[in-house]
Amino acid sequence: QQIEAVVFDLMSWREGFFSFAEVSAGELPADTRISVSTESLLMEGARRIDEWSRIADKVPNLAVVPRFAPVADHHEAQLDLLPHEWEVLTMIDGERDLRGIAGALGRSEFEVAKIAYGLVTTGVVDLEAPTRASMAGVAVAEPELEHDGLARAREALAGGDWARALETARAATEAHGTEARLVAARALGRLDRHAEALEELRRAVHADPLTARVHLDLGFAAVRVGEFATARASWEHYLRLSASGGDAARARAGLDTLTRLMHLMEAHADG
Repeated sequence: QQIEAVVFDLMSWREGFFSFAEVSAGELPADTRISVSTESLLMEGARRIDEWSRIADKVPNLAVVPRFAPVADHHEAQLDLLPHEWEVLTMIDGERDLRGIAGALGRSEFEVAKIAYGLVTTGVVDLEAPTRASMAGVAVAEPELEHDGLARAREALAGGDWARALETARAATEAHGTEARLVAARALGRLDRHAEALEELRRAVHADPLTARVHLDLGFAAVRVGEFATARASWEHYLRLSASGGDAARARAGLDTLTRLMHLMEAHADG
């Protein structure tokens, strides 16, 4: 199961970094040799990728924190859930994210994400972006300072102070992850540091592959440095995650323009 989980995680990547060490079969420990059906593994991975794209509108990533939804007056009091759904429900404490719940239950992250999707769809739970719990007795709450850091970065970006926006966004990366990286990448783009902006977005995709906006920005950053294949893949991935999103028209326009440009370049090369 561990090998399957690693393979399925790798299949969700569009880009990434890896190292390869070539050794002879005789150097491998005997207890590490296992038999896995490659065809079955790839088919299951493809199925999961397709299913992830369908649930991403309600379960954007594994870092979201499930909380019990408010009960409406007209809502039935009795829940009809399956045993594995009850297991997930009992782990909800308002602090654990989906990845933490999967680890605590010993279930796959994909399975827990699907269960969470069902619970959200039926109105049992809501999913919220993670926040750090404020410390009791502290005069100035740390989360407020962290929020101010991201807000200052966005204000600096909007005000044209791109160097300050970059510095502030990078300082907020640990607390805000993807959101801070998006601001940092946009600041780098404004500073004409396009290769660095692309790398910043690649790190964001690696850390959070299910946030659609990262793929949208990665596509535009890739075009800036001439990586057209990366741009196409990023925009296509964005549309799989958010086909009806507010920026879907921009992604489709980018793909259409890129296709025309590629055809023009091929025609020019052919003389």
